[in-house]
Amino acid sequence: MQIEILKLGEIKTNCYIVKDEETKEAIVIDPGEYDDSIIEAIGDYRLKQIVITHGHWDHIGGVEELRLKTGARVVAHINAKEYLNKESLNLCNFFKEKCSIEADEYIEENTTIKVGRAEFKVYYTPGHTLGDMSLVSETEKVMFTGDVLFEGTIGRTDLPGGNMDQIIDSIKEKLLIYADDFTVYPGHGHFTTIGHEKAHNRFIK
Repeated sequence: MQIEILKLGEIKTNCYIVKDEETKEAIVIDPGEYDDSIIEAIGDYRLKQIVITHGHWDHIGGVEELRLKTGARVVAHINAKEYLNKESLNLCNFFKEKCSIEADEYIEENTTIKVGRAEFKVYYTPGHTLGDMSLVSETEKVMFTGDVLFEGTIGRTDLPGGNMDQIIDSIKEKLLIYADDFTVYPGHGHFTTIGHEKAHNRFIK
């Protein structure tokens, strides 16, 4: 499995292209803004899905154009539906003229997203919004946490649907259960590990 990282948009949201070399399948996670570099990174792989970790403007801004150019299906958690459709929740009304989209498929916890041989288990991890989800591959020892868990910190809880107790519970009950050598790929900033966060993240120590 290959993971490529693009930093897109005004606040450099991490957009991930996850590719399986054997089957030539790929998914894109959180295209916060459309850029031709996404298509270049996909290359000759078949884009199966565009996966949204949560419905904020800086994670969904490039979804519509990428869907039009590739025909890939858009996937989000069922509780993100209202955020995708309402600009007062996805915050597009503050940062962009329009940013209302609809996913092709709304999924729930314990759904499996496959990229070739790699399987990602979906966890519902609310707290930053009411519609956050994280993806964990036990075989690859990686997880994509959106804006829930970052290197040394956690996601904001002062936006609509945010809740400090909820985000801490999500992290401790759904993410910290994994071994220290799992790599954490967050929505912004640098990647980290579960072990590093257990030792150094003051919010969850």
